Amino acid sequence: MNSEIIEEIVELDRINMSEVIKTSGGEYSEDMRRSALKRELASGSQLLTYYRNGLLAGYLQYTTDNIGACYVISLQVHPEHRNGVVLRSLLKNFRGEIRIQNIKELKSSVHTNNKESVSLHERLGFRVVRTENERHQFSLLVGQ
Repeated sequence: MNSEIIEEIVELDRINMSEVIKTSGGEYSEDMRRSALKRELASGSQLLTYYRNGLLAGYLQYTTDNIGACYVISLQVHPEHRNGVVLRSLLKNFRGEIRIQNIKELKSSVHTNNKESVSLHERLGFRVVRTENERHQFSLLVGQ
């Protein structure tokens, strides 16, 4: 994987997640995210990206298993591009990918204090299946 995209993702995550993680009692670590991202990509995690004027405006990272489930690892949109265009494009492309891969269930985990993400999950039809360690575990059955 191109090291430039990894650095762009680490920076976008820093912008979007530093305050959420801080409010949860932690601290965003660029080194930890960089290492995790490299490990996830090496293990088969997929990326959908959206660029605007040559800069990363958003991305969606996910992984699938062999029984029809897909875990959304991260969905980030730069604050300057939250007018809906980037999010709609990423979700449209993701919808195409999950159809091709015959995905039956989407899963995701969100910090409970990340109100924007919790709200997005609810609007998309996800349901909370459990809450632990200050994170909601979400699920959405696809094609039901």
